[in-house]
Amino acid sequence: MSWQNSRVLARAMGPVIAAAALFCAAPAAAQDDEPPIGNATQIVRTVTGEIQAQLRYLLSQDPVFSDEVIETQPESASRIVFRDRSELSVGPRARVTLDKFVFDPDPSLSRVILSAFDGVFRFKSGRLANNAYAIETPNAVIGVRGTTFATAFGPNGETAVVLEAGRAVFVQPGGACPIRNTERLLDRRDMAIVIDGCNISFPQEPPEWATAQIASLNLLLFQMQQLIDETKLFNDDDTADAIRAEPATFEVQDTAAPPPAPAPPPPAPPAHPPSGGGMMGPGD
Repeated sequence: MSWQNSRVLARAMGPVIAAAALFCAAPAAAQDDEPPIGNATQIVRTVTGEIQAQLRYLLSQDPVFSDEVIETQPESASRIVFRDRSELSVGPRARVTLDKFVFDPDPSLSRVILSAFDGVFRFKSGRLANNAYAIETPNAVIGVRGTTFATAFGPNGETAVVLEAGRAVFVQPGGACPIRNTERLLDRRDMAIVIDGCNISFPQEPPEWATAQIASLNLLLFQMQQLIDETKLFNDDDTADAIRAEPATFEVQDTAAPPPAPAPPPPAPPAHPPSGGGMMGPGD
C-alpha cells in the first residue's frame, strides 16, 4: 500500500485510529545487553516507553524490555504480547511498569511481574505456571490461575479487578496495607473485587467507572484491529486490483411472488364462411 493510500485509509477510519502507528518513525532504545521480552502488536495513537531515562514513542511491532515503563495518552491504547504468549492491553491514561520478566528453560525459575498505577489494563496469562505471574497495584496484589482479567482505577484510588475469562484470580491488599489473611478468590466471570484503601470487597458487580474504562479500552483496540484488517486487504495487490476492476454492485431482489400472467385472448372468427354452399333464403 502506498504512502498516499495509507493516509487516505487512516482518514477514512477517523481520528480515533492511530495514524502515528502507520507514519511515524521513532528509534528504539538501545538494548544491546538484554533481549526483548515481547513486542507491541497494536498501538493506538500516542504510547511511550521509558527505560534507563530514555523515552521513545512505540510503534507497532516494536520490542519492549524488562523495567520499561509503558504510558498511554488520552484516547490511546496498546497491546503487548510477551515471549510466553501472555498479553497485556493498556487503555487510555495508563502507566504500567514491566518490572521483571524472566523466561528460563527451567519453568520454576521463570517469573513475570508488572506494576500498574493508572488507567485501565487487561492481562491474559500465558504458558508459564500460574504462580509465575504477579500483578501489583498501589493497593493490591493479583495472582492468576489460567485467567484473563481487567483492572481499572477509580476516582478515589480504588482498584477494581474484573474476571473476564478463565478459571480465577486471587486478590489481596498490597502496598502499604498490613499483611493479613484477606485474600479473596474471584471465580465468577464478569464479577469484580474492589480494593478501597486496605479494605477488600467480596465478589460484586463491577463499578460503573470500571465498566466505562474497560469499554473504552475495548473500543480503541477494536477500531485498531479494523484498520489492520483493511490495511492487509489493500496490501494484497490481487485483491486491490480486483476491487478496482470490478466494483461491487448490489441488486435488490423482490422476494414476492410474481403476478399471474394475463389470460390469452379468445380466438378470432374465421375470415370466410365454410365451403359447401351459400346461405338458405326464407322461401327455400
